[in-house]
Amino acid sequence: MPRTFDAVVVGAGYIGCAIAAELAAAGLRTALLDCGGVAAGASRANYGNVQIQDAELAHSLPLVTSGAAVFKNLPDEQAAGIGYRPLGSLLLIETESQWQLMAARLPALHAAGIPAELVSARRLPELEPLLDSSNVLGACYHPHEAQIYPFALLHATLRRARAHGLSLHLHTKVTNFQVTGGRVSGV
Repeated sequence: MPRTFDAVVVGAGYIGCAIAAELAAAGLRTALLDCGGVAAGASRANYGNVQIQDAELAHSLPLVTSGAAVFKNLPDEQAAGIGYRPLGSLLLIETESQWQLMAARLPALHAAGIPAELVSARRLPELEPLLDSSNVLGACYHPHEAQIYPFALLHATLRRARAHGLSLHLHTKVTNFQVTGGRVSGV
């Protein structure tokens, strides 16, 4: 096992694994370290939503649209392998001010090519028959939000990274960073 790497990623959750996989695929000698196991922290609670709706559209819209496109354009066998299912989503609206807020967001979503619409409470049972819509005004409907099996995605990402030479070090606690010239030069 080499003791020097071009890149060291700390944290083997979804983000750390994705970063490590991209670095390894780019040809960098990459190590991925985690004090526990793969997805042992917050990533363990991931429910696999491929999300388009977000509170901070101005900051997140480019990220969510590019991320959703990656999943939508996966080859069929990869999509099946991670359980990609475009199910749509409903963001329930209870007050008139929430309705106005959602209505104000629609032009930005549509400009980004994201289908979304406001639906009345009367129409909600068509979209979600088990929903009691008697206490809501309606919802913002995103037909392209999807669900995946998050652990299948994580393990596929790790397999790809390891195929590109990723060095995985689990149960390895990082206790310090060495800094040289304002850059991390060791862990």
